[in-house]
Amino acid sequence: MKAKNLLFVFLTAVFALCVTRASAVIYIAPDGTGDGSSWENAAPIDSLKSKVDAEAWIKEGTYNMKAGFYLGQGARLYGGFKGGETAFDQRDIKIRPVFTSNCTMFSIGGNSTSRTVYFDNLEFANCDLLSAGNRMLLEVYGSLQINNCIFRDNAATETVGIYSDAKSSITISNCLFTRNKVSSKFGILRSHGSVTFCNTTIVDNVGEGDFDWNRVGGIYVLAGNMRFYNTIMWGNTPGNIRIDAGANVEFYNTAISETENDNGRNTWGYDYVAGEAAKDGSTIVLDASCIKLALDNNTDTEATEETTAAKAPKFVDPENGDYHLTAE
Repeated sequence: MKAKNLLFVFLTAVFALCVTRASAVIYIAPDGTGDGSSWENAAPIDSLKSKVDAEAWIKEGTYNMKAGFYLGQGARLYGGFKGGETAFDQRDIKIRPVFTSNCTMFSIGGNSTSRTVYFDNLEFANCDLLSAGNRMLLEVYGSLQINNCIFRDNAATETVGIYSDAKSSITISNCLFTRNKVSSKFGILRSHGSVTFCNTTIVDNVGEGDFDWNRVGGIYVLAGNMRFYNTIMWGNTPGNIRIDAGANVEFYNTAISETENDNGRNTWGYDYVAGEAAKDGSTIVLDASCIKLALDNNTDTEATEETTAAKAPKFVDPENGDYHLTAE
């Protein structure tokens, strides 16, 4: 799949750059015990509890969070640091601190769009919320922007990634959601609010357990508004996206694969790019730039009497977690 709309690429860059930075930095390290005034006096991650408008530079390493906490409005969490940097532009965007836990990590409150919380260059990985019977990593009740982040290999009971409340506003750009599992229902995101995806890849996420009409590996849109730009949803079972009554969903320059399991296609995991009409009173906008993806990463399929043609996404090495697109 090749990009067709440079406008959204530009907008993503704007999302990442248009951040009003706080005047004081809190330095965070995995073994931090200080007050966060410098890298030498780095603080632990839980020192950010309830802080408003805090800017945190987070050193690379693994953060095993024993308990979640409320993250104050306007907080900015930035990865990309080895420790020792003195300027923001010295960071390496290929470096991500890794957060792992068996609990809900962050609760993001408030509803003021001028007090947005920012996650940038963070990784949420190998979280086992199943063992504690927990449902999600992030609870969002306010405004959140997630840039350049990875959610991978996590497990939870109902929503393995993000819960979006009716009053929430979330922008997710340049992110990857992969190999996450829910034991029953709502995939990597359960949304009641307003969510925008841009340049994001959502692949190989699984909804396990017994049959349930709400079960989906990808995204469950219960209500509210959701928009997809330059986004790929591929190989999420038993469905990439479920859209319920009252939801408004728009797809632009987006690709969605078919889904199937051992019993064949799971029709309750709706894939609207395949040309299905809106269901349950929902409103769906499907731009002509959207395409259907084949289940085989390497081979395009031709149209038959029962199926439409589908393009292979041609990821570099999906078996080993490299979901960058090839140049073909």
